[in-house]
Parts: sequence; structure tokens; C-alpha cells
Amino acid sequence: MTTDSTIRYALSNHLFTQLPLKLKTMNTLFASLNTGFSTTQKSLRIFVLLGLVTIWGACNLLAANFFPSTSGGNWNAGGAWNATTCGGVGGLVIPTTTADVITIGPCVKTITVTSNYLTAGAITINGGTLVINSGVTLTCTALTMTSGTLTVNGTLNVTGGVSITGGTYTVSATGTLGLIGGAQSLSSTQPFYNLNIAGSGNKTMGTSITVNNQLTLTSNNLVVGPNTLTVGSATGGNGIVVTSG
Repeated sequence: MTTDSTIRYALSNHLFTQLPLKLKTMNTLFASLNTGFSTTQKSLRIFVLLGLVTIWGACNLLAANFFPSTSGGNWNAGGAWNATTCGGVGGLVIPTTTADVITIGPCVKTITVTSNYLTAGAITINGGTLVINSGVTLTCTALTMTSGTLTVNGTLNVTGGVSITGGTYTVSATGTLGLIGGAQSLSSTQPFYNLNIAGSGNKTMGTSITVNNQLTLTSNNLVVGPNTLTVGSATGGNGIVVTSG
């Protein structure tokens, strides 16, 4: 492999390892390295270029789309995610910010949250399965489910709207959905087990809601409107608990 080829390979490998689906203009980046510079000069230019590209890539990665890869798996594993399509080849980037948009589907793959206090942007479940393990908290900016499965054995906190119009919502005795943002909307055709109302604004029901075990009013109000709120219908249900206000 020639010196130029070695340089090209090193730069290409760095770019596509760090930013697997973000950088598509390699020819432009390489054009200035072809002629007129010694190997030392080229190495210096590459060093500067890599720094600029890494900074640029990090900024662009703040807003990204994530789909389960062909294998799915652990939320924290890069191989579990693909940036363009459900069921695609796994990459090296994982969702870490509220700008990251998560779509679990339409392929039938499973993503499991095993680490505590993870953060994500809007989550849509439309065919796949999202599992939140016991003792684990995941916080997202919005939740929509039209099909698929959401299994909450830990805590799922949402700062925006919640809309569950299809699919299957399952929980264990430790599973809790928390509304912890400002003013939020809540609509669901599925019953909840534990529901926590918190945050800085009232929560407005868009449909009738059933909470089979415990509704906790940590702060602010759950506005029922013309709908029906059913609480504590499961055997041993604890009903409504008011912790403040």
C-alpha cells in the first residue's frame, strides 16, 4: 500500500468508525491531499482535518434517528442500532440525548434497556418491542405506540405527550409510567399499572384512562375532562396516593 493509500485508508477508517452514516463527501476531503505536499505536511493536514471533522460530526450527531438493527439487543450496544432503517446493519453510535429520535419498528426487533438513567428524544413503537428492565429508568421527550410491545418493568418517564393507540403495554408490579414534564397530554387504549403525575404542569387526559394499581399525584393535576378515570381495579390495587398539593 502506498503512502497516499495508507493515509486515505486511515482517514476513511476514522471517519466511518466515528461517524458511520453522517459523512458522505470523502472525495472532497481527499482532494487537497493528492499533490503538492510532503508526507509530513499531509500528516499535519490530516491531523487538523480529523479534529475539525470530529467536532462537526459530534454536533451533527446531536440530532439523529435510531432504529433497531438486524439483531436488536441492548440499548447501550452500538450494534443494536441502525440510523436509516429497521433491521439494517448495526452501527457504532447509541442514542444519548433528547435530540435522538427512536423508532422501534416496523421490523419485529427488540431493544432492552438495562442501564439506569438513560435519556432519549421522542420514542415511537410501531411493530418492535421495547423492554425496560426492573430497577432501570429511561426518560424520553414523547411516547407514541401504534403497534408492537412496550414492557415496563422499571420506570419510563416522559416529559411530553403520551399516545398509545395500539400494541401491547405490559408491566410488572414495579413498572411505572411517569409524566414529569410541563403541561402534557395522555391518551391510551391500554391500562397502566402504576402512573405517576409529576413535573411542572397539569396533565390532560385525551381518552378514558385505567390505572390498575396505583395513581400517584406527586405534583400538579390530572385533568380528566369528559373522560373516565378508573383507579385500583386490579387485585390489591392501592388506589390514589397524593404526596403533595
